Amino acid sequence: VASWSDHVDKGDCNEAVSLEETQDDDKEAEKGPLQTMDGVGKELENEAAAGVDEKVLYDRIKAALGKPFGSLRRQKIAPEKEQVKAAEAEVLTPLDAAEARRKVLLARDGPHFRSDRLGKVEFGSTARVVATLERRPNAELITAWLADERGLAMSIWDPELTKELGSSVYRLQLMVLKFVTISLAPTVDVKMVTLSEGDGNLPVFVLQSVDFDPNIQILPGVGVSASALGIQIEVAGELRPSQDGTGVAGTISFQTAGKLPRPMRLLPEAVLKAASNRINNTIANFAIQSFERGGTANYHEFRRAKMAASDS
Repeated sequence: VASWSDHVDKGDCNEAVSLEETQDDDKEAEKGPLQTMDGVGKELENEAAAGVDEKVLYDRIKAALGKPFGSLRRQKIAPEKEQVKAAEAEVLTPLDAAEARRKVLLARDGPHFRSDRLGKVEFGSTARVVATLERRPNAELITAWLADERGLAMSIWDPELTKELGSSVYRLQLMVLKFVTISLAPTVDVKMVTLSEGDGNLPVFVLQSVDFDPNIQILPGVGVSASALGIQIEVAGELRPSQDGTGVAGTISFQTAGKLPRPMRLLPEAVLKAASNRINNTIANFAIQSFERGGTANYHEFRRAKMAASDS
């Protein structure tokens, strides 16, 4: 007779269970004797010894608990610290969670790539942006320029690929991106606002994605729908006055995540990394070059307008 553990995905043993899942399992456990993995195993072995078909027994217990054995196994084996993390994550407000995620993206340096055995993959890049705008320190003018959030927002990306949606949200059209057999022409809706930080109320121009459309095209013969890929796109950035008062400095970060079709999961990781690096370089180079051209030009226009206003 096969053991109940043969039905459990061994890879699930190291995953932390969510607070909600743990609570649900606890509630169900109170209704009967199946409160621990030992109880589940003993119940299964006793019934199997009595001649009950193991598949029937597995389905009956799973239906009674409302959970597959994998979730119970995670509950028992997950380290306590992982359950604490899950509990802490549960009480985060959406705003707190978004800010925490933003910090993760901006803390990275250079390209990022991660994949797992289930076909989940994420990749992106984080780049530092530095622009010298004045030969001599002029922190006052640079601070005023950063406060002009609309003018700055419309200048940091190609104007032909930028659409103002209102409420400080702008739709950015990206170039066509190819990842092995998948082609994307995504748009990302980004909120761009100027906030204040520190006791000196220094301005910080903040970018944060709020929505996206991957616009996926899959090559014939791949045999998977666009929705099955579960594409997620994130963008985060910030720009503040440089310490020497002659320009601005900041960070721009983006990430794309999704689930690989089965045939692509067989590809060597080096092939997937190479494909992701091409996308990373394309987006990062375009973003930096667009800002260097558009942002710098916008600053000098802003400077001329201020000088003209002071002369009149």
